[in-house]
Amino acid sequence: MDSKETLRKRFRTARQRLEDTERRRLNAEIFDRVERFPLVQRAASLHLYLSMAEEVETRSILRGALSRGKRVSVPAVDASSDALLACELTSPDDPMERDPFGIEAPRERRPVDSESLELVLVPGVAFDSRGFRLGFGRGYYDRFLKNLAAARAGLAYECQILDAPLPASPDDVPMDFVITERRVIARCNGAEEFLLPAEQKRLLGAARGAVEQWLERSGGGRTVKETPPLSAKRGAFVTLRVDGELRGCIGYIQPTRPLAEVVSQCARMAASEDLRFEPLRAEELPRLHVEISVLSSPRPLSRPEDVDIGRHGLIVEQGARRGLLLPQVAVEHAMEREEFLEHTCLKAGLSPGSWKEPETKIETFTAQVFGEVAAGGHGLKRFPF
Repeated sequence: MDSKETLRKRFRTARQRLEDTERRRLNAEIFDRVERFPLVQRAASLHLYLSMAEEVETRSILRGALSRGKRVSVPAVDASSDALLACELTSPDDPMERDPFGIEAPRERRPVDSESLELVLVPGVAFDSRGFRLGFGRGYYDRFLKNLAAARAGLAYECQILDAPLPASPDDVPMDFVITERRVIARCNGAEEFLLPAEQKRLLGAARGAVEQWLERSGGGRTVKETPPLSAKRGAFVTLRVDGELRGCIGYIQPTRPLAEVVSQCARMAASEDLRFEPLRAEELPRLHVEISVLSSPRPLSRPEDVDIGRHGLIVEQGARRGLLLPQVAVEHAMEREEFLEHTCLKAGLSPGSWKEPETKIETFTAQVFGEVAAGGHGLKRFPF
C-alpha cells in the first residue's frame, strides 16, 4: 500500500491537471448535486470550507445556502488552541483575512456552537469508497469532526476517488457521504434515510418517552410527528444501558413500519420484554442511557473479506436459527473480521465456524448509530462512542 504522502502527491497532481474549462464543468455538476442533496435541503445550518484554487468550488454553495435562509459557518484556525472553529458568515461580502496557511476566514470571528451544526461539507485531497479521507496531514478536520454529531459530506472530483481503501489510523474520521460530479458515495445509510442531529434528538426523545410511559403504566408519553425521514419504513434497534451495563436491546430488521413507531415500540420492549434481563425499574431511569441504531436493508455477503469492521453489522441464518450483531459490537469488543463472524454464529445458536458452511446464509447491513451523551437524556453523540 502506498504511503499517505505518496498518495497526496498523486491525487494533488491529478487535481492540478484538470483544465480550467473542465474544472468549471465539474464544479457546476457538483454544485447541482449538492443543491439536490437531501441533507442540504433539510439542514437548517450548513458548515462549509471556503475553496482554494484546486478544490471543489464552494462560493456558489455558500450563496445558495444564505439565499435560502440557512445559518452558514466556515472554518477558522484558532491560534491559541491550534484548532478549527466554526465561525458564522452572514454574507458572501463579509470582510475576510487569510490565516497562516493562506486560507480565507472571517475577519470578525463569531463562533458558532458546534452542537448547532447539522451538516459539514469537507475538503480533501482524496477519498475512498468507505468514506475515509486523505487531507493535508495536519489533522485539523479530524479533530474538528471527531466529537460533532453533524452529518459529514466530502466534496471531490471523481479523479480524487481511490477504489482501494486509503490507509487509515484510529484518529481518521470517515465521511458519511462523498459527493462528486458523477455520484454520491454513502458510507452507511443513504441520504434520503440519514437523520440530521435535530431528527436524532426527536427520535431519542420518543424512545425515552416510551420507556417513561411504560414505567408509569400511563397512556401518555412523547409522540413524534411522523414527517420524512421519520415517517419512512425502516428497521431499527433500541439499546438501553444503566450505569454502562446493558439492560435491554430489541429491534426489527425489516422495514415494515414507520421509523418513529418502530423506535417507540422497541424502546418499550427493551425495557420490559428482553428475556435476558429483569424489566427496567423506575429508580433506574435517571441513570438510563438510550442508544438507537437505524438499519439499512440487509444485503447478501459475497465474500467474508468484504466485512468492514465498524461499518457492517452481520446477520447469520441457518435453518430456523438466526443471529444478528450490530456494527458497534465489533468495535466495542475489538473484534477482527473472523471473530465477528464467529460471534454472530454463536448469537444464532450455531457453532462458531458455521459461517463457513455452504448452507449458512450471511447478510450485512449498515446502521446510523447515535445515543445520549449522558444518562438521563442529555446531549447527543454518534457512533463510534
